Amino acid sequence: MNYLEFEVIWGVNNIYSVLELSSKLIYEGIFKGKVLETGCKEYSPLVPGDVVLGYIYGSRKVYIDKRVNRKNILWRYNRKADLRQTIVSNVDNVLIVNSANFPEMKNFFIDRVLVIAEEQNIIPVIVINKIDKGISQRVEEFSEIYKNLGYKVLKTSVKTFEGIKEVKEVLRNSRTSFIGQSGVGKSSLINLIDSKASQSVNEISHKYSRGKHTTVYSISFHSESGIIVDTPGIKEFGIETLPFENLKYYFKEFENFASFCKYKSCLHVSEPCCSVTSALGNGISKLRYESYLKILSELKNYKNYAR
Repeated sequence: MNYLEFEVIWGVNNIYSVLELSSKLIYEGIFKGKVLETGCKEYSPLVPGDVVLGYIYGSRKVYIDKRVNRKNILWRYNRKADLRQTIVSNVDNVLIVNSANFPEMKNFFIDRVLVIAEEQNIIPVIVINKIDKGISQRVEEFSEIYKNLGYKVLKTSVKTFEGIKEVKEVLRNSRTSFIGQSGVGKSSLINLIDSKASQSVNEISHKYSRGKHTTVYSISFHSESGIIVDTPGIKEFGIETLPFENLKYYFKEFENFASFCKYKSCLHVSEPCCSVTSALGNGISKLRYESYLKILSELKNYKNYAR
């Protein structure tokens, strides 16, 4: 049997659009069996960015037989299924898109995405969009905090084109996922960068009777700037299944202080002689630390540990 490699572009109800990597032709892919065997229970066995092995049959159709090992995943916790839900895989960057004024920028949302980006070795970039409508003092304050931590922060507008060149530089020769809450202008940014994106989404939405103006599933585009993955607007980005003892390593500002803590296992909560808590307001942002405590309290295995 002649197996070929395909890249998953998008999928709805276990029917996938896949790109054959050598010919660059797009096929409709389905699982050879009822499910795809991946070795573990998964909410999303295939997502944009996945590479799969399969073979062509009939007219432009593919039986998907195996998923190639992923280098990383951008995931969140799906409370209803009680499982990690992979959003996209094999990405280089994640652009966390926020609004400059409304809807309100939420640092707790950003910090959760940053934690998973750090865990998965994905480069995060924070985007402040809709700056033509003004930037709130709260957003300016958070922007400075993230800049001081070494994160790239870009300010953009689809009306004035400010920051668009910088976004394209991030995308160049890479695979980049855009993520953000509904209403932050994420899809508008993508449509400005790749004019074919809107047309593609509308065609697919019409075929599967979905809304045409809201992204309801992740979908990737091969643009001149690089590979772009658009994702649905996300209300909550839970990470409850992250091991609680690892969380401190993904708040990178703790690193310079943690080595001076009295206990190597210090969680930087209420332990004596903790150098991290001693540095609050003087090297460590109180807002970021509040975010750390909030995330830590939500982690499943920490709840049992703290009892």
